[in-house]
Order: sequence, then C-alpha cells, then structure tokens
Amino acid sequence: MNSLLGEYTCKIDSKGRVRLPSGLLDQLPVEERDQFVIHRGFEKCLYLYPRKAWEQEMVKVNNLDQFDEQSRKLQRIMYRGASPIKRDNVDRLNLPNSLLSWAGISPSGDLVLAGVNNRIEIWSASEWEAQMNISPEEMAELAQQVMAKRNAGGVDEAN
Repeated sequence: MNSLLGEYTCKIDSKGRVRLPSGLLDQLPVEERDQFVIHRGFEKCLYLYPRKAWEQEMVKVNNLDQFDEQSRKLQRIMYRGASPIKRDNVDRLNLPNSLLSWAGISPSGDLVLAGVNNRIEIWSASEWEAQMNISPEEMAELAQQVMAKRNAGGVDEAN
C-alpha cells in the first residue's frame, strides 16, 4: 500500500459516525476499503489502519520478546481498545465511544482525518491545531534533530 496523504476536516455525528472522505478512500486499494482496525494513538488521537496494514504492524509487535517486561507492556498498550470496524454503504465508520472519549473527540464535533504513512490519524480539530501549531524555525529544528538521530543510528535511508 502506498502512503496515505491529506488532511480532511470532518464532522462526527451524535452516534459516533464519521464519513470517510473520498480523497482518502481513493488512495486505498479497492480490497482494503471496507475493513479497518482502530486503536489509541501515541498522542491524544486515534489510529485507523486498513486491516492489512494493521496485520503488518502487529507482526512487529507480536515478534517482541515475550520475556521482556517492556515488550509485554507495549504489546498490551498496542492491543488496548483496538477494535475492528467496517465501512457502511454510505462510507461511514462507527467509531467506538470509549476511544472517542479517550481522544477527547466529542459527539457532533469537528475532527481531522490525516493520512500518515499506512494509517489515518483521527484528531479532535482543536487538538490537531495545537499539535500542528509550530513555526517554520521549530519545524526545521525538529527535522534536523530527528534526521540527525536517524543518521547517527546507521538507519538505511531507503527504509
């Protein structure tokens, strides 16, 4: 699957349903448009994976050392609240109330769907703005720090 791109402001209805924008759906292979897995993100957001991408991520998590306490803890965190969800016939997803509450997304509120690599991040609109509110100078400094760390670790840039 190609990397997902784009930022879409959406409304969530009082039943916790959000319509997937066609701009995101069109980026997914046809066979990956109906089944997803949603779970807590690393920040105060939700991660929505097409089922196949979720399974690929879980291979990494499931291969962690079962005898290491940190690995077991990460596995529990990754599976906590993870839920399979299906797209309905009008392109809506019914998001679990417990996850919406955890991410600070209120029913009938605005949210942002952001394509990030192999997932869609789901943010409350206000939290998204707070996260993305950085100056060009801060962005340049962040890029320099992260890429320097990456290059110092000998990570192959093709990966």
